[in-house]
Amino acid sequence: MALLSVTCPSEPADQSYWNPCMGRYSNLWYTLVCASSSIADFKYLVQVNYCGLTAGSVTQSFPTIYAVPPRPVTGNGFFDSHEAISSLLSYDLQPTLAGFGTTSNSAINTNINYGFSFNPGLTFSDTLWNAGNWLGLTFSQAHGLTTNDIIVINKNNKTLNGQYDGTASVTSTTTYSIITDRQFGSSSVAETGLITSLTRWPSISYTTTFTAFNATRQYNQVALPFDQLYTQNYSQAPFLTNYPFNVGTSKQSAKKVFTNDNETLSFINDGTDVSNSVYTLTVNTYNNDPKFGGATAGGTAYYAYNPYIYGWDSRVDVGVGPNNLKNIGIMVAGYNYYKVSLGTASSRYCYGSAVYNIVDNCSPWTNIRIAFLNKLGGFDYMNFNYKSKNTIQTEKTMFKRQLSPGYSVGQREDTVLSTKSYDLWTASTEWITEAEGTWLKELIQSPEAYIVDDTNNTTIPIIVSDTSYEVKSQLLEKLFCFTLNYKMAFQTSTQGN
Repeated sequence: MALLSVTCPSEPADQSYWNPCMGRYSNLWYTLVCASSSIADFKYLVQVNYCGLTAGSVTQSFPTIYAVPPRPVTGNGFFDSHEAISSLLSYDLQPTLAGFGTTSNSAINTNINYGFSFNPGLTFSDTLWNAGNWLGLTFSQAHGLTTNDIIVINKNNKTLNGQYDGTASVTSTTTYSIITDRQFGSSSVAETGLITSLTRWPSISYTTTFTAFNATRQYNQVALPFDQLYTQNYSQAPFLTNYPFNVGTSKQSAKKVFTNDNETLSFINDGTDVSNSVYTLTVNTYNNDPKFGGATAGGTAYYAYNPYIYGWDSRVDVGVGPNNLKNIGIMVAGYNYYKVSLGTASSRYCYGSAVYNIVDNCSPWTNIRIAFLNKLGGFDYMNFNYKSKNTIQTEKTMFKRQLSPGYSVGQREDTVLSTKSYDLWTASTEWITEAEGTWLKELIQSPEAYIVDDTNNTTIPIIVSDTSYEVKSQLLEKLFCFTLNYKMAFQTSTQGN
């Protein structure tokens, strides 16, 4: 039997060391190649490995072994690990965060190890006793098996030592014999049979480790290197949000917030940039919009964070809302604008920035603040402080009770067996820009949305009910707001449910 080998000439780490793993197009493809893939019953084998991002995390493997058939023409195998890995990830919602905080549920290190299986068509000519009473097999020709091979034994004579049949592991070999981990029985005659399956995991078969995180890759981003756009070892890498901040450009936009708002921004801390032993959050305050040359007012504040605390590779959130900053001793209330910038101890403005406009809530309606998981795996926030409406929806299961002769007035005939009750809401924003309207598509599409109660520091899960959304444009509507329909992600408790 010829000695086979499998290679992996392409893998996700070739494209990016940080890769989205959520969604339809977040494919984490591996290409497997074997020159002998046309032999009988050949399959590539894959096992997915993973570990957390914090120091001391233990590498674990999925118990499932994936069998990948070779393609008809090329014989290559293609394996996508994104569904397995995405099942381990969720998100971290921490709107009241003071300073920096790691997000342990949002990213994971991963790789695969690979091997192969096929039918070697080997015939053994007899069994062999080994010291320790282990079962050995002898062959009339060189068998080509190696230590740690997993084989399936199929004896010709099932009436004698039938327990030999089945899966065994090869523990040692010579040119014409092997020893297995099966116990030897007693036999006075030659026992023959076949090796019908061979599974082999090469001793060095691990692919390059990369970090998968809870973002999505869109259809037109098939070749996009996310690490070069979003990891903080690249200059001006933005935060993980698609809000149209556009800091430093002609399209720069300041996001409106209220004085008591909590809000976070997310970023990627990549371990390859060992020079960044400390991150800083720099806050500049302004009386006028800095887009139009507003001068800094009230001084500049800094807040430092050491990524060594959490290990090198990590997804990190930072509190940037007025209330978050207040809780770390940075006061922005009393100013009209402020800018937050991520940097290092030596270069405080080298990474992402965002500008906020502090406004008063002049609406008579109660503000409903909503956080939603965006396409880059972070949370975005929006105030719905204009017209809102609450509707109760109930579903009742009823039965008719037969009244007895001489019933008393007050006895029930139609009776409620069970009740389901939900709170439905419609909420609206104030006037928004066209760019904000486009950004809010992500709220309609998001699988995770919450009401953020800044007064009680709680989050309440909701389900967005809207199934369609017409993106507004200033060419057609001039002024417009955003209206959202949602329901609570839980039932209202009643005596009938």
